[in-house]
Amino acid sequence: MHFDAKDAFAAFYAIFWGVVLASMRTLGPFRIDGFSNGRDAATKNIKRFLWGLLILNVCPAAWFVVLIKCDWFVPEGKTAPAILTAAFAALSVFAFLNFGYARFGTESAVEKLYTQDEFKKLNERKKLKFEEPPSRHFFILAIIYIVFFPTLAMLTPWLCSSVAYLANAILEALSHQCR
Repeated sequence: MHFDAKDAFAAFYAIFWGVVLASMRTLGPFRIDGFSNGRDAATKNIKRFLWGLLILNVCPAAWFVVLIKCDWFVPEGKTAPAILTAAFAALSVFAFLNFGYARFGTESAVEKLYTQDEFKKLNERKKLKFEEPPSRHFFILAIIYIVFFPTLAMLTPWLCSSVAYLANAILEALSHQCR
């Protein structure tokens, strides 16, 4: 079996995506136990579940397909720069953690997605503070993740070759001085 950059990307992405899902557990995006607590609770549970499904499952899966299909982000090959490129591209999945916090972990989400009882339970159990920072901070951070890491992945082969060229030039200069 040969482990190439595409395989490395899939492995890194799966691990990082698992961290994203585990991190969101405290906010209960997939909790559906409130359906029997009345119409308001059921509506909020359905909204929260559908938002969770979209932000934490559908969007990361679609992003995975986009990244793995594009050779700029995840190149073919078994070289160290190719695998490093794949690792950097996989880090972009953490954008969805921030999108999740922007949707579920802010004060405006409490009113729209949680009943007062659910909020009290979350607050007592996890000591959550929903006031700070506002959702736009999480959203901006998510955009940075989704732009920065794929860009870094695209530049990785060039950076690796530049560093190798520079190291070779330094070693050659040193060898000429020693003669």
